[in-house]
Parts: sequence; structure tokens; C-alpha cells
Amino acid sequence: MSGFLKALLSPSLGDRAADIANVFLRVSFGLLVLVIHGWHKTAQYVEHVRDGTNWQLASEIRDMGLPAPMFHAVAATMVQLIAPLFI
Repeated sequence: MSGFLKALLSPSLGDRAADIANVFLRVSFGLLVLVIHGWHKTAQYVEHVRDGTNWQLASEIRDMGLPAPMFHAVAATMVQLIAPLFI
């Protein structure tokens, strides 16, 4: 079983199908993280800054009792918006 797992996790260099699958998985996962986690938080932050509405993420962080909830909310949003680009 370990030979199969090793072959599965380390495809040979120049294996075009594995390269295409790797790119497809990276792009798909990156887009999912960006759309599901980053985009709506960014939109809510822009709405908060523009209209002064309550930002749900900052409220949730405040309810957890963490210090500087606005800083943590902005940092989490930026990470979830920028990190998918590196995937």
C-alpha cells in the first residue's frame, strides 16, 4: 500500500496529466477560498466603511472577547482575500 501512496503523492516529473490536475486543483481551491471566505467579508467591510453599518465579523470577534476586534477582522479578511493568490 505504501508504494501506491508514494506513487500517488509523487508523480513523475514531466507527467502532463498530473501537472494539469495540480493546476486545476490549485485554481479551484484558491477560487473557493477567495469566493466563500474572502469576497463577502470584503464586501461587508466596504459597506461598513461606506455606510457605517454593523460588520458581522467584527461583532463576532468582539463577542469572543479578543482585543482589537476591528484589527483582527481586517487582518482575517485580508488574509482570506490575498492568500488564495498564493495557492
